[in-house]
Amino acid sequence: MLVQNGIADIAIIDDAYARKIAKIMGVNVYGSLFVLKYAVLKGVLKRKDAIETLRKIILAGFRISPELVVEFQREIANL
Repeated sequence: MLVQNGIADIAIIDDAYARKIAKIMGVNVYGSLFVLKYAVLKGVLKRKDAIETLRKIILAGFRISPELVVEFQREIANL
């Protein structure tokens, strides 16, 4: 079940404060990078398309550390 008593079981959230609150409420939290990685695992996106999508969302203002970008690229390459 995804929603019970008005509370979701999962949420896609990148904001650190919102993630913390969701976790306190018992919600499983995932972010944009998880969605991109999952899309590659399921064959919805190719590796290069996931990396290009991340590049585009960074250019659009998505804030992410360079270390996370490198880690994401490494994980995608190993799928």
